[in-house]
Amino acid sequence: MLPSADYRQNMVAPRYAAEYDRLLGAAGEVRTMPYQRAAGAAYAAANRELLRHADLLVAVWDGSPGSDRGGTGDAVAAARAAGVPVEVVWPAGAARQARTRPARRGRPRVL
Repeated sequence: MLPSADYRQNMVAPRYAAEYDRLLGAAGEVRTMPYQRAAGAAYAAANRELLRHADLLVAVWDGSPGSDRGGTGDAVAAARAAGVPVEVVWPAGAARQARTRPARRGRPRVL
């Protein structure tokens, strides 16, 4: 489930593009939400659509509330509210690290 038409171009770092393309090509089905730009509304819509078809949500998540609409925390909360079982994966000792995403309109995005 891709949140928007520009997801690869604006959200996938060049060093991961080949792996992204390989995984996308290996997918049995790919759906792209009808949004032009990857942003909160697109992610929230993708989460809703994904959960409509899910028997189980496996979330790689540290348990922290998200800062953006449509994030992992929102998906987990929505799945639980809908009665979809949730398995959270977060290895002991793992920690988030700030990273830079590809620039949008000349500005780097740090997560």
